[in-house]
Amino acid sequence: MVIKLFRQVSDYIDKLPKEQSAMIYAVLEDMKQYGLQAPLVSMRQIKGKLWEIKISQTRIFYMKLELRSGA
Repeated sequence: MVIKLFRQVSDYIDKLPKEQSAMIYAVLEDMKQYGLQAPLVSMRQIKGKLWEIKISQTRIFYMKLELRSGA
């Protein structure tokens, strides 16, 4: 799984207490390896392609995109 954060999102995470930001980045790394079934990942669909992922007390909204090869 490929995860790309907008600069504003990574800036926000970086401003959190170090323990919390380290946990968020660790979960995001787990998601890269295990996908959406990664441990400690709680998510829900908001509307259409807009989703919310909850890691501890932090909520991140994201779009789920499917890239087509050769496009």
